[in-house]
Amino acid sequence: MGALSRYFVSSWITNRIAAHPLPWGTFIVNVLGCFLFGILWILARERSIISPKSAFYILTGFIGSFTTFSTFTFEVFLLFQQLKIHLAFLYLIGSQIIGLVAAWAGIMFGRTIPL
Repeated sequence: MGALSRYFVSSWITNRIAAHPLPWGTFIVNVLGCFLFGILWILARERSIISPKSAFYILTGFIGSFTTFSTFTFEVFLLFQQLKIHLAFLYLIGSQIIGLVAAWAGIMFGRTIPL
């Protein structure tokens, strides 16, 4: 389910911004995955709304297949290969920073969900 969701979300985004050189579909899917991971982590670990076993399956199964490190890495490689060096570094570093911020935001949001 996660991989299919990634495909549809990424394709939908990519079709909307087809002319842009950055791979926005993968970027948004990965950032959204970080945000959702943060929420679910808190709901399982601190709020006990989701059982640890269910959280494990959702986080590794759905979120793990929704996000994609291999596609991200390959897209960075392609940007370097196309000599779009500044875009490659922007995508590489920006994805990491925004991903961390999204995970933190997910954790903060998860803590606001009432029991």
